Amino acid sequence: MRTIWIMPGWLGLIVPPSGRLDIVAVLRCWWERRQQRVALAGLDDQMLKDIGVSEAERNRETRKPFWVQ
Repeated sequence: MRTIWIMPGWLGLIVPPSGRLDIVAVLRCWWERRQQRVALAGLDDQMLKDIGVSEAERNRETRKPFWVQ
């Protein structure tokens, strides 16, 4: 059986000084990132203007997978 190693940097994660990843923290981060992108996708043009985000920036951000920072 082979072991597959996933490098934390590939997932947009910062490894704490202990060198151990906290899987709960990782999952929480991914969930929050997904929720933020869903909320951003739901904003209308006036709300985007209010927060200083262009349509192109929103599209670029909301198309990213949840594991990409």
